Amino acid sequence: MAKHPETSGNYRWFRGALLLTKLTNTRPMVRLTVLYPKTDNSQFDLTYYLAKHIPLVKERLTPYGLVGVDMQEGLAGAADSQPLYAMITGLAFNTADELDRGMTTHGAELLGDIPNFTGVQPITQVCRVL
Repeated sequence: MAKHPETSGNYRWFRGALLLTKLTNTRPMVRLTVLYPKTDNSQFDLTYYLAKHIPLVKERLTPYGLVGVDMQEGLAGAADSQPLYAMITGLAFNTADELDRGMTTHGAELLGDIPNFTGVQPITQVCRVL
């Protein structure tokens, strides 16, 4: 059987597969979740959100430690029930300090852009990722 060279101290070969054996701090530890409620008369401009707002968020917050953005669009449920949220967005950071610094510096600008794509007040929550 051929011996496989080690590529790093964090990896080892097992049954022909290279496995990560040591977890590194690549997983974000803090997440800002932004929920945009869906009501009977609310609007949400998804095109603007994806083309303008999210790129602005990334441009402003990446230098402060933003490591990921995920978005979930609310869809109708059973019997065409309305979703509770038009959009749920997660902004991932390694530390709460990174999030705080980024939002202290650019929060007013980012919040000021919200009326360009929706008339609803978003709900936010900071969470520790487990």
